[in-house]
Amino acid sequence: MTAKEWTSLPSNFRPLSDSEHSQNQKRGQLLDSFLEGPLFVPPLSSLLIVDIPYGRIFSVDIATTEWSLVVQYDGEPNGLAWHAITQKVIIADFKMGILSLDPRDNSIKTIVDRYHGERLKGPNDI
Repeated sequence: MTAKEWTSLPSNFRPLSDSEHSQNQKRGQLLDSFLEGPLFVPPLSSLLIVDIPYGRIFSVDIATTEWSLVVQYDGEPNGLAWHAITQKVIIADFKMGILSLDPRDNSIKTIVDRYHGERLKGPNDI
């Protein structure tokens, strides 16, 4: 069986530039994206994907494969999880800690960024 491409990040979402992430993690290499942390969200019928260097979270419509930008913020999102009780997306963000994303209004709130007064050291996955 051969793998077949289902979709890919559209060119309008590919700014080739540097970011804090590319400076610190990729030795200054220019990046157009670094996609990771896919999460299927049943109520939205969408696949959410993070873009680490630009603090973006995208949604891919399962039926049409159309990409849309859900949110962009000053962070480095790595991993995602769905919290079925609160109906929110939990984000492991390397720079900002553990966050929540409310898909109703795309607002982001910090859940935890410190433990005993010290910043979390680069949450990666959740």
